[in-house]
Amino acid sequence: MFHAKVQDVNNFGEDINASSSHQESVDFQDQQSFEDLLTQDTLSDGSLGGNIMQGFMHVTNNVQYYKNSANTAIKKASMNPEIENIMKMMHKMHEYSKEVTVSSRVLNKSTQAIDQLTKLQ
Repeated sequence: MFHAKVQDVNNFGEDINASSSHQESVDFQDQQSFEDLLTQDTLSDGSLGGNIMQGFMHVTNNVQYYKNSANTAIKKASMNPEIENIMKMMHKMHEYSKEVTVSSRVLNKSTQAIDQLTKLQ
């Protein structure tokens, strides 16, 4: 009887691991589908969906620019830790942080607006 209960616990752990790997597979498939949609040119330029995707890509590129700028400043400051380089690094990191904050708020509001729009249809 006790051995059967221990086996049940062991099987439960295996079931959880199998479920976790299945979820990771589903997440990866969702990510691949989303990336495929971003690379495909299926939306016309004047459509609402096309404008939304163009805005999304603009925000993504903007954040990437600030991230690259901050990374460059960090590398420069770590190689040559003079006060000027450290101050530039702090400034670039602040700009990146501010851009991420603003972008996340804009994307959050945009997502809410799109959700409301789709609910009305």
